[in-house]
Amino acid sequence: MLIAVGTRVVTVMARLEGEHNEEAKIKYRLIGSHPAFMMNESYTGDIYTRTVLDRETEEYFLYTVEAVDNQAPPRTGYVTVGDRLQPLHC
Repeated sequence: MLIAVGTRVVTVMARLEGEHNEEAKIKYRLIGSHPAFMMNESYTGDIYTRTVLDRETEEYFLYTVEAVDNQAPPRTGYVTVGDRLQPLHC
């Protein structure tokens, strides 16, 4: 099973708690460099494939995403994401 370059694999979403400005925005980024994944737009939380993924070569991927709001002072959160490639049964 192959997954093409540019395929959206997951969307991460942070939630603001407590008092915050209605115009608060959250910016996301991948921590470290993972050769298989990228984020095209930092405000959507969408993560895409950077390379062709092949389940026969690597089945499980683990990476960390940082979320930072635009408040003063900024609040930061992290999440570790695990993606497992599953075979399609059609």
